Amino acid sequence: MPMNPVIGISDDVQEVLRNSEITERTLKLPPGLDRQLYLKVNKILIAAGGRWVRKEGAHVFDNDPRQTLGGALNTGKIIDRKKALQAYYTPYGLAVDVVSHANITSADSILEPSIGEGALALAALEYFPARLTGYDIDKRAVEKATDALAADPLSRNVKIRVAACDFLKVKPSTKYTRVVMNPPFTKHQDIQHVTHALKFLKPSGRLVAIMSPTWQSATIKKCKTFRSLLDSMEKWLTIPNNAGAFKESGTGVHTVTLVVDAPGNGGHTAAAVEDTCDSVVQHGRHKWAIKRKKIVCEACGKHRPRTARERELLKNGS
Repeated sequence: MPMNPVIGISDDVQEVLRNSEITERTLKLPPGLDRQLYLKVNKILIAAGGRWVRKEGAHVFDNDPRQTLGGALNTGKIIDRKKALQAYYTPYGLAVDVVSHANITSADSILEPSIGEGALALAALEYFPARLTGYDIDKRAVEKATDALAADPLSRNVKIRVAACDFLKVKPSTKYTRVVMNPPFTKHQDIQHVTHALKFLKPSGRLVAIMSPTWQSATIKKCKTFRSLLDSMEKWLTIPNNAGAFKESGTGVHTVTLVVDAPGNGGHTAAAVEDTCDSVVQHGRHKWAIKRKKIVCEACGKHRPRTARERELLKNGS
């Protein structure tokens, strides 16, 4: 993933921004920009949290862009929040796939230590857990995740708590039966986050995490220590995710899904192994599709139970 979140702003881009019409939620560019200059300006606006909305005829922001862009014009630099916070959130399709390996039941308590905008948490709701707790260092993401979870009808009977804080500073005083997570990757932060998250697992609990694959073969001490930690667990395995799984989130990073069972588990990891697709071993993922009101892998023909959202789609005839 990209590591340097600081972007320099060229003089021509600064001039465009100074001549733009900015309100508390939109920015309208001056007319007549050539394509190359527009692309340079657009890169800065995306870094500031904006997105082009055609019907508005402007870049739209969730928060007032005037302070951020004003500071950027004064310094000639801007911090890309996505890069700085490693906010490459889990695409929903991948979230459903990853959460399926957690074997969640209605008796489970779920921890999502880097909840982002809530993709993994929303996928977990489809299994009707008893309790769900989420953390994220990004207050804006926490607000979005909180709103998304509250708006989901599946959350009505689930005790949910989402807090804005640094998960690495949270003490493992509360234990959970399941942990699902997509931590930041830069400088092996994923190892640090997963190591801390394992402290929150109850005996016989399961952790499922999206990670960079580098720790599997790297010879540095941090990676060796992490592999030793996993070997001390009941069972663990990795499943490669499809190439381009995070393309819609703005990165082409390669990832694996790590499944870890804490000591005392009755061997549920075997179920995760069976969930991989024999017909596409090089990808390790099923290609699920709805056929004749059943969820079938187009590659190997295996069936799986329908999620709550899929049941609703089928009920409505989609």
